[in-house]
This record gives sequence, structure tokens and C-alpha cells, in this order.
Amino acid sequence: MNIRITLLMIFSFLLFNCSSDDKKEIIEKSVVLEFKDKQKQIFYGDRVNLMSELTVENIDLGNLLWHYSNSDILYINQHNIQAIYQGETTVTVTDKTTGKKASLKIVVSMVSISFKQEQVVMNVKDSETLDLKEYLVLENTTFDNVQWISYDSSAAYVSNGVVTALKDSEFYIGASIKDRGGAVTISVKSKGFGVNSIYIYSKDPSDQIKVNQTYQYILQLEPYDTDRKDLTFSSSNPNVFQVNQNGEVRGISEGMATLTVKSINGVSSSRDIQVVSGFKSIELSLGQSFIKGRLPIGQDAELILRSSSSSIKTSDVDFISDNPSIATVDQNGIVKGLKRGKVTITATTKDNPLVKSSISFIVLNLSAYVNTSSYLSTSTGKALVSYNMQLSDDFRDLIKITDFKVHNTKGVIQNDFQDVFLFNSQNKHTYHFEVDTVKDIYVTYKIQRDEHIEERKEYLNF
Repeated sequence: MNIRITLLMIFSFLLFNCSSDDKKEIIEKSVVLEFKDKQKQIFYGDRVNLMSELTVENIDLGNLLWHYSNSDILYINQHNIQAIYQGETTVTVTDKTTGKKASLKIVVSMVSISFKQEQVVMNVKDSETLDLKEYLVLENTTFDNVQWISYDSSAAYVSNGVVTALKDSEFYIGASIKDRGGAVTISVKSKGFGVNSIYIYSKDPSDQIKVNQTYQYILQLEPYDTDRKDLTFSSSNPNVFQVNQNGEVRGISEGMATLTVKSINGVSSSRDIQVVSGFKSIELSLGQSFIKGRLPIGQDAELILRSSSSSIKTSDVDFISDNPSIATVDQNGIVKGLKRGKVTITATTKDNPLVKSSISFIVLNLSAYVNTSSYLSTSTGKALVSYNMQLSDDFRDLIKITDFKVHNTKGVIQNDFQDVFLFNSQNKHTYHFEVDTVKDIYVTYKIQRDEHIEERKEYLNF
């Protein structure tokens, strides 16, 4: 009993004799508010609940205030944040009741993924697979976080960055960071499987070549960049035509034979070719653009090429001008007049230089120049006018004057000539008319050449 009384007295003494400061110290020591770490690194796109980073004891969580020194790099909802930009910020949490604070430095880093190059070539003859991880550059992440995709499953598939091609093709492989998006792509060109298809193309649908003529057929391959070293060319009858390994066909004798192109993987294509005899004669004539056998300066015109023995193309001959300063000619038989003069164009067959044809024509001016002069006579009390027109034109036989009218100063028609004057071999013509006054008198007329009509207006000068 005495022991109990003694303990009670000691407890009462301690309870009632402690100072208020001692009581406050006991309360503060019982409140805990601190972050587990001084700094935390997160990455772009990360979502973090900062309560999980905080140690709290004897504090009402509803009394916590959150402050961020740099809110631009985070999406913030109290203690829930998401990293949206690279940078640093300090978060401070404060207990409104006790004023106790805790701070945490947050560093946001970027997670990036990229390929070292835009395209890579894989040759299945060298290796059946291609590891794209060798071409991938990662920042703040690992290959374990990378997911891969083939955008053309018929051409290739990919597993953990290792590509297996299924055919000669060009396809794209994508790589991205899991749960972060931001996919990057690389083009992969696979080859070595051999050609998928062959088409032998000819610019001449007749499939005819001449004896002693060499012709290059065009190949359309799928894929287009297949190695042509894997192709072989053959003729079903080398006595009709022969073909080299560049695909050049040369006619040997008249007849029909088959050209075959074959790939090492067995894909092939064939085309029948007819070899005909060379041209026995050719004829060169002027096309429709020539005007009565003449070519205007600056104008293009086509030459017509014919052969009585077989069909002929401009590619079968060589054209030459005996005076390129007057007119030029290209290998399509198109001539261009450059200056006045006479010129001769010759076409010579390529397979036989003895077979040729020539044609000559004159290059002349086409522009019409009308020189006018007026003479005045007043013997009758009225003004008698003689209006002289002189044509300076190499094509005057094609020029005619129509709708010649005389106007006074008010524009009223004084004289109207309904006739049509065709210059033909003449280059001069005079209009005679009377006017009441010679002040501000002018004439109008039309110059016509074929479909071209030009209207002119000229004042009379006396």
C-alpha cells in the first residue's frame, strides 16, 4: 500500500511540475512529416503519387499544403503529378496545423528513342536475319522497354528487334517505348530472294527489228532493283537473232524467234521477235506545217518518212542538215527554221548507209510589214487622198487586206471599201478616197493570213 502511494505522488509531481515548453516539445516530437529521399528522378510521361514518397505521423492529411517551385514541367493535382517537360522543380509540403514542412527535388528527364539511319539493306544471301537493335539509340531506357512492329507482315516480321524478311521488298519496322508511344521507323530493303516477276517491254509494239539492227529491250522487274546479274537471256533461234547478257538483240536473218529472260529462282518471261529485211528505199517529204513548201523563220515542222519495203520509224535513220545555220533537224525529224535561205535535209538508214533520201526547202520570213504613204490633192475643193500600201513579206501570196475603212476625227466612217485585196505576186496596192477634212483622219483594216487575222489602225500623215 505504501508503495502505491509513493508512485502516485511521483507521477503527480512530474505531471504538474513540467513547464509548457516541455509539453510542446513532447507534442512536436510526436509529429513526423518528411520525404523518404531528398531527390527523385522521373521521366517524361511518368505519373507519381507523392504521398507514396512521404512519411507522415500524427498529421491530418487534409491539412497538407503542396507547393511547386516550377509547375511548368508537371501536370499537378495536389500530390498527384505527371511529367510533361524536361527540367527540375522542388515540391514543398506544409502541415497547416504545426507549420512543419518537407521538401523534395524532382528532376524530369526525357526518354528518347531513335534510329541511327533512315534505311538499312539486308541481303539474305549474307544473313537470313537482321538485328535492328544495332541501329537503335536509346536514352534513359533499356531494350527491354522497347516494343517492335512490322508494318508489312507479308514482307517481313520482327521479334525483339530481329527482322526476318520473306521476300525481296522494301518495308518499314517501327520501335517505341512501352506505355510511352513516340514510335520511330526505319526502312529496310531486303534482297537476294530473286525476282518476283519479269516483263519484257518494247517501245515498238510490232516487235520487229531489221537484219543487222541492234535493239535494246526494256525489262520491268519486281522488285525493280533486283540484281540483273541473276538474269540470263536466250534466243530460241540464234540464226534469226542473237542476244547478249546485257539484253541487246541483234537481227541475223529474216524469221521469227523467241527471246527469254530467266532469273536464278526460276521466274522467266518470253517475247516473240520478228526479224525483217532492211529497207530497200526510203522517201522524205514535207509535213503539213510547211506553207507551200516553205518554212517560216522560228517555226518547227515535221518531216514525213516512208518506206515501200516495210514500216519505218525515225529511230531507223539518221537526219542531217547541210546548213544548220539556216535550219536544224533533230533525230525525230523535226526541223526548225533559223534564217532566210535554202537548206537540204537528208535521212540515211542506220542499217545501210547507201539507202537515203533528201529534200530541200526555203526558209523565209513570215511576219507581214505594211509600209504606208498618203498623198493629198485639193483641186476639187475636197481632199483627195491616195493611200499606198506596200507589203514586205516573203509570203505575200497568202496575205489579203479586208475591211478597209476611212474615219474622221469623230470616228465616223467616211469611206468603206468592201472589196478584198489579195496581194498574190504584187506587193503594192493603193486606195483612193475623198474626205472633207484631213485633220485627225485615220484608217482601219485587217490583214489576214490563213486563220490569223490582225486588225490595224493608222493615222494619215500629210
